[in-house]
Amino acid sequence: MSRTITLVAASAIILFVGWVVLSVIRAQRADAARDAVRQDLGRLMTAMHQYHDDYDSFPPAFVKGPDGERWHSWRALLLPYVAPDTAVDYRYAEQWNSPHNSQLAESAPPIFQSEAASPGPATASYFAVVGRNTLWPAWQSLRIASVTDGASSTIAIVEDGRSDICWLEPKDPRIDEFMQSYYTDMTLHNGMGRTVAFADGSVRFLSGTIDRVTLASLLTPSTGSDTFRNDIWPDDLRPVLPKQLLYAPRTSDSMTCTDIHASAKQPLKPEWNQIWCASFQIAWDQLSQGFDCDNETIALLNQSPFDPASLSSEATFSAVTDTSQEQDQRMLAEIHKRFSDVAPSIHQVRKDADRRLRFYSMIRKQMPFEIRFDRFTGALRFSQAAAPVNSFGIDPATERENLKAFTAQVTILDDRGDDNCVVRLSTAGPQQDQIILAMLPPEQTLLDTWTTVEDLIREPNPAHNRRSLETNETLCIPIIDFSLKHHFTELEGLKTSPSVFPRYWIDLAFMEIRLRLDDTGADFMSAGEFAVVGEFGEPEFDPKRIRNFTFSRPFLVALMEPLATQPYFLAWIANEELLESFGE
Repeated sequence: MSRTITLVAASAIILFVGWVVLSVIRAQRADAARDAVRQDLGRLMTAMHQYHDDYDSFPPAFVKGPDGERWHSWRALLLPYVAPDTAVDYRYAEQWNSPHNSQLAESAPPIFQSEAASPGPATASYFAVVGRNTLWPAWQSLRIASVTDGASSTIAIVEDGRSDICWLEPKDPRIDEFMQSYYTDMTLHNGMGRTVAFADGSVRFLSGTIDRVTLASLLTPSTGSDTFRNDIWPDDLRPVLPKQLLYAPRTSDSMTCTDIHASAKQPLKPEWNQIWCASFQIAWDQLSQGFDCDNETIALLNQSPFDPASLSSEATFSAVTDTSQEQDQRMLAEIHKRFSDVAPSIHQVRKDADRRLRFYSMIRKQMPFEIRFDRFTGALRFSQAAAPVNSFGIDPATERENLKAFTAQVTILDDRGDDNCVVRLSTAGPQQDQIILAMLPPEQTLLDTWTTVEDLIREPNPAHNRRSLETNETLCIPIIDFSLKHHFTELEGLKTSPSVFPRYWIDLAFMEIRLRLDDTGADFMSAGEFAVVGEFGEPEFDPKRIRNFTFSRPFLVALMEPLATQPYFLAWIANEELLESFGE
């Protein structure tokens, strides 16, 4: 028995020693791999500064050819400094994937590959992070003098262990792609972090637990301003919203405390959610010529036509059909061609009339944030609601160096106290729409409330001079998520006045509307449809207080394009019916 115990103890000791030795060997290998990455990045940054000496700027992320396509990557531009033999063979007069250059693409120079990542022979391990406000604004170059936040605190090149991008391909991750991979790719250094190079040439290891806002701040070289100038940012470099489930809309009568308005001038009930969208007004504007009857809602619609200049043509669709199957199918095919990710429905119109016309309008918007916000894990109690809701924003409890990455994304437009403020969130979609959130007492109508917000933006509180969030301040916004359909039954059946010829009446007045606003951005769709048939006092204010922009009480939401004269969506959020329940 004692011999057996001795053998078991000896085996355990041998296994333990073996485990210790193996752990030491693994740690040594990891340290060696990390040292090799440091050397690679150090050499690449030396080359970057040599390029800057020769051309008075850092290289662009990619160079366009005479055909407007991407021809060469920044890695190809650095070849003369880091792999001169390859540079001699590379043909800059041809595209990177020409028959000749494709042969070089099959094998990457060692300088572009990380030992820690174990890439394929043609795969790159070191990348730029491309964005409108990073050191790599697409085909435009940036000078070191433009790095106003300090070269020692601005990331220039990053290590990526899971990319399949060819080293010669003029392609690098967008800022949102890199941010996503940073926290999900655990293959590098056992998930402990990444090695990155800074614009001053220094190389450092960033922890895998660095918070999202600080990491984003390190990627932006100039506080509060874009590094991309005076041109149109390419669509394929825009952040992309995560795929959302466009679930079938609920009927509005299933909601107990939510109203959908045909006009933003209709009376507002402060304790109810109120929703208005321009899609219904745009559909009416096509119909309204000559339509006159004694109805208050019709009068309001006629008084407030929507300004077409307030919406870009890329985000809207309008059509008039005779409700025949052929024309309706053609209209649906055109909608699918324009907005392939949505499948709106159209409604049957009565067939016993001499003439039938359908007036249809649709707005489709995808508005991702350039940098994703924090998703709060705790519950938010909204207003007097018994049920808690999910929320997002910026948590001051998380230690971070600064918030400079968000100065262009979050702007405090007015501040009169924690319960009276106007905040703008800027998005990175094609039209760079603005999401304006205003906590304030409501006025008589949605439009009146919006007019008050406009006045506050135009003439903010005289004591308000801090337009950016500060490190110790809170931004907390409830997640809005709803998909509703609504029949304006008060309009259906209305006839034109006897003086109008030909006479007709409204057979259908309908709107479908969907909005999700969360930490990734806003996803919005609305369709308005008509069918006609027939013959034819201010609180005490401390300007130096630590501000808390927590939208836990009723507030106004407005969506609008930057140069628009009016918003295309207004909502008064008064209760939790339109918010995402906690835990969903």
